[in-house]
Amino acid sequence: MSPVGFCTHRGRSPWGCAVRSVPRSNRFRLSSMASEPLVSDLSATIHLRPTRIALLVRLSDLSSILRFMRICVCLWGGVYNPIIPVFRNRPRDWRPDVPDALTGAQIARGYVEFFEPDIFVEAEPNLLQRIGLAALRTTPGLHSPVIPLDALLSCRRYGDWPELEEGLGIMDVLRDVYENERRFELRDERPAYLVEKQPGTGLVETLFGLYPSDEPSTYFARGYGDVFKPTDVEATPDIWIKVYMESAVSPLRLTAHRLERQPTGRDDPKYFVFDPSKATDIIDLWNLRLEPSPVLPVPMEWWPALAGEINRYVAAAHRPLQGNPHGIMHRTTVEFARSIAEEQQRDCLAVLGPGLPRGSLTWKSWRTPVWERHRSEGVIPPRPVRVIAQERNLTLTVGGRDSPTTEFATLSPDFASLYGGRRARWVNDVNLVSFGRADIATVLPLNVTNLAWSRLNLLHERVVVGTEGWSFPQQYKDWTQTIRLPTQEEAVVDSLEHLGVSAKLSDAGQVAKQMLQHLRGLEGLRLLAYPDTLKLLNEMAVGMRIRQQGQAVVEEVFDPKTRSEQHWNAHLAERRNRRPSMAFDLSHFTARNVVRLGLTTKCPRCTVANWHSLATADYVLSCERCSEEYSFPQGALDPNNGNWGYRVIGPFSTPGFARGSYGALLALKALKGLSHGSERMTFSTALELHLGDGAPCEVDYAAWISHRSADLVGHPSLVFGEAKSFGEGDLIRTRDLTQLRRVATRFPGSVIVISVMRDEFTPGEIRNLLPFVKWARRLNAHWLPTNPIVLLTGVELFHEIGIESTWRDRGGPYEQFAGYDTTRSLHGLAEATQAIYLDLPLFAEDQRVAEGRRRRRSDP
Repeated sequence: MSPVGFCTHRGRSPWGCAVRSVPRSNRFRLSSMASEPLVSDLSATIHLRPTRIALLVRLSDLSSILRFMRICVCLWGGVYNPIIPVFRNRPRDWRPDVPDALTGAQIARGYVEFFEPDIFVEAEPNLLQRIGLAALRTTPGLHSPVIPLDALLSCRRYGDWPELEEGLGIMDVLRDVYENERRFELRDERPAYLVEKQPGTGLVETLFGLYPSDEPSTYFARGYGDVFKPTDVEATPDIWIKVYMESAVSPLRLTAHRLERQPTGRDDPKYFVFDPSKATDIIDLWNLRLEPSPVLPVPMEWWPALAGEINRYVAAAHRPLQGNPHGIMHRTTVEFARSIAEEQQRDCLAVLGPGLPRGSLTWKSWRTPVWERHRSEGVIPPRPVRVIAQERNLTLTVGGRDSPTTEFATLSPDFASLYGGRRARWVNDVNLVSFGRADIATVLPLNVTNLAWSRLNLLHERVVVGTEGWSFPQQYKDWTQTIRLPTQEEAVVDSLEHLGVSAKLSDAGQVAKQMLQHLRGLEGLRLLAYPDTLKLLNEMAVGMRIRQQGQAVVEEVFDPKTRSEQHWNAHLAERRNRRPSMAFDLSHFTARNVVRLGLTTKCPRCTVANWHSLATADYVLSCERCSEEYSFPQGALDPNNGNWGYRVIGPFSTPGFARGSYGALLALKALKGLSHGSERMTFSTALELHLGDGAPCEVDYAAWISHRSADLVGHPSLVFGEAKSFGEGDLIRTRDLTQLRRVATRFPGSVIVISVMRDEFTPGEIRNLLPFVKWARRLNAHWLPTNPIVLLTGVELFHEIGIESTWRDRGGPYEQFAGYDTTRSLHGLAEATQAIYLDLPLFAEDQRVAEGRRRRRSDP
């Protein structure tokens, strides 16, 4: 067999997992403005994967680390269970990789956010408290996600042998292998090995797997022996070649039964050279298997004996990347554990053959900082490998309006026994896309370190919202899972509350919310995305004027204005001529209750024109002004159907451009376009926020916008918006920016969006905006703006196809920013709009580096 057979040429990982590409879930967008009610459906992608169980352990507790590894060999998917180190002082070997500013607790929490465990196992009590995650222990629900290591594999109350408390046991895997493979005579039978224990080191546990040796737990090893008839051997380089190069069976490899690793584009093979006597190296190796690159671990003392095999592997793996026309080649990385001295690293590299192809090998002596907590859209964080067993795409029907729910038939391993374990035997990850109910929130902030607030389960059990979707632990086969679907407003308000800020819908928010109900979501805003249409609706809305008359304040309300069918048709014809893609007619506006047809008559007594809906029109009418009755003028109708006219109704009759709701909703529609669909954004209309630092302040909208990479979702960005309508003079005033500064200070990392419906900012607005934007560009830990500021005008709000196309057609300063990077991300859009409207320089990499160096020099 080829030395690179299973890892690169046959599309398999070093653990026998097939590697395949999993298609994204189908995306649906509203393609028409038909008047029929929309179907309340969700598109869903369900993934089945093993339960991810994480060990929290002190670095000096090698015995607990090895014990956990032995239990992982008894679990389906156990090789992908992470180890999270808990420490106060950084180990000497780790100091070059870990900044002084990071504490041990911060590093541990970073590991938690990267691995996203379903279950936490503590090697000793109170380790969660030590890293600041004590709240996970008290998560509401019938079952806690935290158990002691002693309980992970233990005897039940009436049992004679130990059973696994969480996860699916390997005995089900062994039964499946026997029934479908090993009971038959195989044409190409792979050898199986059981490697003998080496006291005082983790070599066997990390390379081949070792079953628990206590007498009650020996049935796992006996089951492995009954199925595979393994050869008992000592740990040697020859056995390493059999397992890692020739796909021989080992207990650790067996845990990846029927699991597939999704390719990520960063999955070139990697050798990891380590010292198996060092707990720090063991932890790094064990966790490295959850990163995208397939790992081939090599003990430092075995490197000379394996050098020839490694040479052949590296040369064979150096081949063109499939489907890439630019000649990019695969290459192998040699990564040295942090305990390996620099001189030893040079000696290892020196024994590799000089005849290797140029560019076929690279090396590194540091760990990828997966523990760094990246919450900024401008930073591309490292991603864990995604391991799945099954996938299903389906359409889910939503029931209920005030408290919507849906349900689906869960995925289960077909080899699993009917019963067993406590609750989380395996997990179903759910990714939802809403294409019918515009009020349902399908994007939520990640809650890996705080499971208390995401009420997605009717039984109030924990549901992890992570980069793989919404994770529902499963205990029974062929079960039905019910999901409680939060509304968009509820999701935003609840998430802010758990961030320590009380929020409620303001009066303007109620108006905008009603508009969305009429328009059936942001897609319906295409009806209004035209300046003259909004001006016409505003002219027709109820008017109000407040004036001083002596010592009294007089409030005057003007009736809504009526516009004839001819007036509306002329307006829509002119709109179609300018924007052919907006070929709407009056039926689209009446179907969404923007305007309504009625009859206009004049009162013969007070001569006031009265408008009557078709439901109230009668032969005898009542005057709205003088309340006198008069007869319908059947014999004196206006020529050319002049008695018929349209009025705005409901929230569209609110004056002042619907209290600014048009501008806020158009800004949300523009932001939705960044991610190609409303499914990537959860938002609320105008909110009153109580920040705890004084009087409440109002934002015109708040949103969570997520960032998808392949099939993984990044941490959503929190966005707050200030929206202004049309008007003369300066609309963005100092008091507006003062409130936004309070919000930005309370939520560092949030994105602030400021918009006007005109095509430009006035010179006075620019003078006000400049100091605010420069303040918001203060550097964060990643040398990026702490609060990115996005500036939008009517150019972006009223775009016809997209911001990218609009900027390209407009030319001038817009055209140079009409690219993917600047029009498809919040950070890119912030930099581009600040350059266009404020003439600010881009926040370039060299500026960030220079500022970072200056700050480091100034630190004491």
